[in-house]
Amino acid sequence: MNSTVFPAVTDFGEGAPYWSETHFEEMPQLIYFIDFLDGAVDAHSEGFALAVRLVRSE
Repeated sequence: MNSTVFPAVTDFGEGAPYWSETHFEEMPQLIYFIDFLDGAVDAHSEGFALAVRLVRSE
């Protein structure tokens, strides 16, 4: 991860999982998240307590 682009990543004790906006294709009720510390990707149901990082495209 580029710490210049994404500064101040918080380790929540079990990594730094942040929501994406992409649903898991095989199970659309799940949404992908990525751990900004180790790059792991997984999916979980909406409402699970994870961090959010606001980004924009130019």
